[in-house]
Amino acid sequence: MGEIKRITPDFYDKTDTAGSVLALYDRMVKLDRMFLDCDEELRAAGMDGIAYISHADLITEVIEGLSALNAYLYSAHPQVEQSLDRPLWEHFKNHATETISQIKAEELTTENTLGVTEKVVVGAGQSARFETRVKAHLTLNDFI
Repeated sequence: MGEIKRITPDFYDKTDTAGSVLALYDRMVKLDRMFLDCDEELRAAGMDGIAYISHADLITEVIEGLSALNAYLYSAHPQVEQSLDRPLWEHFKNHATETISQIKAEELTTENTLGVTEKVVVGAGQSARFETRVKAHLTLNDFI
């Protein structure tokens, strides 16, 4: 089995994601201010300007959202490691892939909670007719 690559919590400690978000915020606010200044300079010189409308509030909102997302990702890592990665690795070590490879998708069924219907022939000969009924179970073929 090949080597498994993992992002460990020390990766986040070594990379200053909060600092990069703050740096991004500073750059965006400076650009916003530069466009406003450019517009003011052009108007002061008697020109039409560039009609720039500041996006400072939107920049702040987006950066706050990005900061919240970064905080969530940082805190979610240990939970993902414990709840998903570690149990999955244990199952792989216990030959789960061999067991999974024996499952045939064509043989799997599930309860029909979607209300998928089918047409069936009721009766025989001259009195035969089609009726629509809800299927009890679904197979892969019902979705192909």
